Amino acid sequence: MLKMISKNVIKYVFTVIVLCCIYIVLLTVTGLIPQEALEENVRRSSEEILDMSRSKYMGISYQREYLCFFNEALITNISYSVDNSSPFLSSMLARRNYIKERVVKEYPDASYDFIILSDENADISNHYDLMESAGSFTTDIAQEQYFYDMMHNDSPLESYEYSRYWHGYMVFLRPLLLFFDHSQIQIISAVVTFILCATFLFFIYRKFHLAYAITFAFGFLCINLHLATLCINEILVFDIAIFFSIYLLLRYEKIKDIGLLFLIAGSFTCFFDLLTAPIVTLGIPLTVYCLLSYKEEKKFTLRMVEYIKILLCWSFGYLGTWFIKWLVLCLFCNRNIFMQVIEQIQFRSSAILYGNEKFTELKVIQKQFNENFGMYRTCAVFILMCIYLIIEVNKNKTLTKNTIKNNAIQCIFFFFTMCLPFIWYSIVKEHSSFSFHFFTYRILIIFILNIQIIALKIFNNH
Repeated sequence: MLKMISKNVIKYVFTVIVLCCIYIVLLTVTGLIPQEALEENVRRSSEEILDMSRSKYMGISYQREYLCFFNEALITNISYSVDNSSPFLSSMLARRNYIKERVVKEYPDASYDFIILSDENADISNHYDLMESAGSFTTDIAQEQYFYDMMHNDSPLESYEYSRYWHGYMVFLRPLLLFFDHSQIQIISAVVTFILCATFLFFIYRKFHLAYAITFAFGFLCINLHLATLCINEILVFDIAIFFSIYLLLRYEKIKDIGLLFLIAGSFTCFFDLLTAPIVTLGIPLTVYCLLSYKEEKKFTLRMVEYIKILLCWSFGYLGTWFIKWLVLCLFCNRNIFMQVIEQIQFRSSAILYGNEKFTELKVIQKQFNENFGMYRTCAVFILMCIYLIIEVNKNKTLTKNTIKNNAIQCIFFFFTMCLPFIWYSIVKEHSSFSFHFFTYRILIIFILNIQIIALKIFNNH
């Protein structure tokens, strides 16, 4: 037993290292593209992003959606700012506002030294102004305006590194910027996401039942996935989640090591994502896995072992890939990033006081439902769940208490999965409640899907 565990651990460590080597090669190769080749499309993109940022709220009147266009400015800026004369170093440092001949000063990755992280009662509402003046934080409109200004005048630049992330989006964004501007890339992104969603829903319908396809489609609509396609930075995690879910549906019976698949999903998430809603690449494929294992009628203990293995492997792939990036920065880029990482972890996970409001775990969850998910969508989830329950009860009038009890035991994995968003919100409190609550609410799709599936399963007689 121990020998098998050791063998698997070595395999997983080796897989993460190999993946990170591939990531470095891909970033370095795409980093060879010269800025001059991207300039025209990037200049147009800066105009489009600034224009979009002036009307951030989209969607129907009762539930407006705030779109994170300042991150669009950030990732396009970083993609353009790669210096092709040193593609490895430039890709690893992920600088923004970097045009070599115009840069007068460079700043390392953001440091929050001046925030009193040790005092959970310290009001940080005034510190964001300090962070902006220090160059470690910029407001949404500033990010878009800075990008526009960089592309439309010849003034000296101050460049800032954002090196703690991999910025894997550059692997496809830089080549795309050779031929397309941001608005055209948005269309490509929307088409890719639509194809993935349509394919996924088709296979869900074929594998299970129309009700499950409706459940997933309803989940996508509840989080306004169609609007998220306007933000490349936000849609990537959902594309990854749906891609791995489709792979599971097609290859489930032939997969020898389910943990390895989720490890790769976790690693991909770390590579491409900027901490938007990373847990969805675990939660959505895990929901599909639970459906497949439920249908297969595996033993409860075997399902529990595999379930725990999936959680551990995804976490190892995600965190391990991040750790290797920080290690590469220390060993090859002369950047001791670990202190900044520790500060960021403390800051993003702290139950901070902002104004008169302290963001504890319960406060974060309440904010996500009240301010972001909204009453209308909450009611819609509840109504659909009731419809499912009524249909299932009427279909299975001969249900015994013992059958319901067995169904409830089998549904425990859906219940565990349903809790993942709340665990994430409890860990990353500041990030989920203040800084980026307007897109972290989309993690609630995991809750939506699993509570609906429980309603379908609990009174099922099959």
